[in-house]
Amino acid sequence: MYEAESRRFSRICIEQDDSVLEFDRQRMFEATRIRKLEAGFSYGWMRPRQEPLLWAADAIAWAWARGGEWKAGLGESVEFIDLTDS
Repeated sequence: MYEAESRRFSRICIEQDDSVLEFDRQRMFEATRIRKLEAGFSYGWMRPRQEPLLWAADAIAWAWARGGEWKAGLGESVEFIDLTDS
């Protein structure tokens, strides 16, 4: 949520995974309230067939994890942001 706040995102689209959807909803609800992001900020879940940009994220994540020439091929177009402490 730090990234959403610091970059002034107005909306976040999250890939829907039914196995963790209830957990995701609870965490997003709590995070937006703690950071007071309610006004002018929204979030929602979609399946990749509904939001094609979710495919791009999957492709980039795959290339990053694969490493080697695949990761190198991403060049400067990808910024790694560690969200584990946010």
